[in-house]
This record gives sequence, C-alpha cells and structure tokens, in this order.
Amino acid sequence: MSEKVIKAALLGFGTVGTGVYKVLKNQEEEMTAKIGCKVEIKKILVRNIEKAAAKLEDTSMLTSQWDEIVNDPEIEIVIELIGGMEPARTYILEALEAGKNVLCEKSFTVNADQARALFKLAEEKNLLITEAIWTRYMPSRKMIQDIVESGVIGEVTSLTANLSYAVTEKERIRKPELAGGALLDVGVYPINFASMVLGENLKDVQSSAIFEGGVDILETIIMNFEGNKMENNELPACPVETTLTLIGNKWKVLIIRDLMPGSKRFGKLQRSIGKISQKVLTSNLKEMETKGIVHRKVYAEVPPRVEYSLTDLVKSLKPILDSMWNWGENYKRTIQ
Repeated sequence: MSEKVIKAALLGFGTVGTGVYKVLKNQEEEMTAKIGCKVEIKKILVRNIEKAAAKLEDTSMLTSQWDEIVNDPEIEIVIELIGGMEPARTYILEALEAGKNVLCEKSFTVNADQARALFKLAEEKNLLITEAIWTRYMPSRKMIQDIVESGVIGEVTSLTANLSYAVTEKERIRKPELAGGALLDVGVYPINFASMVLGENLKDVQSSAIFEGGVDILETIIMNFEGNKMENNELPACPVETTLTLIGNKWKVLIIRDLMPGSKRFGKLQRSIGKISQKVLTSNLKEMETKGIVHRKVYAEVPPRVEYSLTDLVKSLKPILDSMWNWGENYKRTIQ
C-alpha cells in the first residue's frame, strides 16, 4: 500500500518561509508518523528565483508565477508566509476559490471584516483555513491547559501578559501597507494566549494606543470575558449578604471611600488609605475590578499610567458611606 502524500506550496521564502521548509524537511519522518501521511512541498513562490536558489538543492520547485500554484490540482494546501495586505490576501482568496486549504502566517488579516469573509468562503467550500500562530501549538500550551482544567490553581479570573521589543530598525513593522504595528505583529500573541486560558467569549474590549508614522507603536488592551465575573446566580439570596460578599472587608470599604471623590493612581490611593501594603492593595483592587466595583484605566503613555475609579453602580453607595461616617462619629462621642 502506497504512502499517502499531501502536496503543499509555500508562498514566500524569506526568514519564516525558509524556517518552515527546514522544519518540514528535518522532521519529515516524525511528522509522517504523527499525521499518518507525508507532507511534500511541490512549489515555492518567490520574487527572485536566483536569490532563493542559493538556499535550495532542488531549485525546480521555485516559481515566480502564482498561476503555477493556484491552477495545480495536485496542491492541496497553500502555506501563506508573505504577510502584509497584498498580494497575500488576494492569493488566499484565490486559493480558497480553487479548492485549496490555507495556512496563514500572522497577521491573519488586518481587520475583523476580512477575517469573517475568509472564514465564510472556507466554510462554503468545506475547506480549512487557519492562522499559523506557533505559540498555540507548543507543548507548554498543553501543560498550561492541563493545569487550568485540573483546578489546582483555582478558577482563573484574570491574566496579565506583555510582549514588546524595539521596532525602530524593522521596516516591515513600521509600514501600514505591510500590516505593521504593535497589535498585528506582537499583540496577537498575548491576545491569543488570553483566549487559550480564558476562552473566546469576549464581553467587552478596552484599548488605547500611541501612533507614530501611521502605525501603533504601543498598544494597551483590557479584555473582559464572559463567565469570569461573578454572575447574579452565584450571589447569596440575601441582599445584605450580597453586599458583604462584594465589599465585606476593611480594605474594600476604605478603597471605595477614597475613590468616591474621583479617580486615583495606585500610589496616591495607597497613601490616602494609610497602613495598607502594596500586595494587599493590589490583591483587593484586582478582585474589585473582576467584580465590577472598580474600573482600571491604562493610558497609552511611556511609562504607562494607570488610574482607578469606581463604577457608576458603586457610586450609589455614597449615602451608605455617609451614614457609616455619621454613625462612627456618634459612636465615638458615646463611648468617650
């Protein structure tokens, strides 16, 4: 019985394309054993055949003509490694129209409407289209998933992720026409990681950015996911107990007291409260943010500026705090 062979084409043979080719060649036996068939690169689309030929022993697979790939019935998978807007997007659309599965280098598209259009076409054609974001397929991803699902660390309700590097000398990242910028180049990694841990049902997204030369050079994003805040059916039946559950410790009440006049930065809030450690204040603020009591706003500045404020619902506690103030004054007068 002959071995099944899946023939694929690479679009692009730069740093990423060369790396993909080497992985497919060097790990051929291991991949064949895992997926039950062989993946063979039949064609590689390049701009400069002479330059690309220096990287290959078999130069017959090199072509500068897209038609040789899209019209080849033997090629089942197109691996797009060009990036940017065009001609990558046109190649992807034409590959799907020709009945070929597509694996895309990030960024997948430059906006949500483009992504929806590609998914819709792939579904109509009964084809696979996906983004080749490598962090999703690393062994550590499975380890993290197992830990989260085991419950050993409790329920995950918040996640902080950062990724950055200097882009001054990277022309590709500085050009809008090449889908450059912080979000599309590096921001996709922490966003993807967050979705792996917290799910994909987004409730709302807040973001701010610093732009320079038409691209975002700094992006700050806050994503709230469904199911990661305390829902009404999880709250006690008694309204008094509900209130105590949400704000029932000394520090939470004092945080609400000192944010009632307006927003404050972390350091100023810590000083206004008094004898509270940084660790305790951080822990309480995170919990209050998760429960919709405190709003955390990150300004797109270097270094980033963060301010905390009360949500509108919690501001309605002011009459209660005033009553607590008056009661406390009366109590002190009574016992003196």
